[in-house]
Amino acid sequence: MTMRIKITLKHWDNDAGVHITKEMLAAAHFNPDAPIQLTVSAGKLLIQQPRPSLHDLFAHYHDFYLPTDQESAWLAAPAVGAELR
Repeated sequence: MTMRIKITLKHWDNDAGVHITKEMLAAAHFNPDAPIQLTVSAGKLLIQQPRPSLHDLFAHYHDFYLPTDQESAWLAAPAVGAELR
């Protein structure tokens, strides 16, 4: 789905800001207080949600990972083709 609106940049101290509608935030799956990443390339400004780091992705792992029974069976299964082991 593509949404387009025209908005006006507003002065904010020595910077500028924009108001993004709640509908656009919802369509882009952005949370109002979440950090964003801005990229300028070829005269375009891209607003994205930053990718989480590996540290962030694994922050909730505190112990050794134990595979489930199904994962253990898959890992122990014999090769059926040219898989690398």
